[in-house]
Amino acid sequence: MKKIFFLLHIALISFALAQVESRKPAAAVDIPEFYMDALSFASSDSLTSRVDLYAHVPYDALQFVKSDNQYVAKYEVTFNFLTDDNASVSEKAWSEEVRVQQFDQTLSKHAYSLTERSVAISPGIYTLRAQMRDNESKKISTVVKKIIVGNYSTSNLALSDILLVTKVTTEGEKRNLVPNIPGNVGENNNVFYLFFELYSPQKPDSLEL
Repeated sequence: MKKIFFLLHIALISFALAQVESRKPAAAVDIPEFYMDALSFASSDSLTSRVDLYAHVPYDALQFVKSDNQYVAKYEVTFNFLTDDNASVSEKAWSEEVRVQQFDQTLSKHAYSLTERSVAISPGIYTLRAQMRDNESKKISTVVKKIIVGNYSTSNLALSDILLVTKVTTEGEKRNLVPNIPGNVGENNNVFYLFFELYSPQKPDSLEL
């Protein structure tokens, strides 16, 4: 299958502030807030698709503890794919540790920990339940959203999910993308990028998008 990568640069003429509400937990008192997203892409296996899972945890949602000359926070993230009858078909969990030098950094709403993992899963519609647990405070925050995992092997032309990107940097021929998981496009001079992939079993010499 031919894979084509696209990265579109978007500049907003007027100010826009777009927050995708399903990416964050509902407002609650004294509950740590985090953001999540899940995007599906084609995989090398025609029976499954690849889903990239993102967790964006602001530092002020974590409980830091002083350790020597640093401040340390630890948290756990769990993503669970559920069917309509609430049966779990796939789960991905991981632990993270954050270290900062200054106490002021622990209170920052702009500094954050961004992590990514990938899972292979059959195409379909799922309820995705994401949890973030702070190890020190033991507090848990949950986000639930419906997702569609696309089937990219049955069409002459297929489009992956679209990743919102805040920043693009290059190192030689390698291009690095900084995902915008909160979905806020009004904080970076109204400029952002869209990354996605197109798939085709053929090799077209031109494409109008």
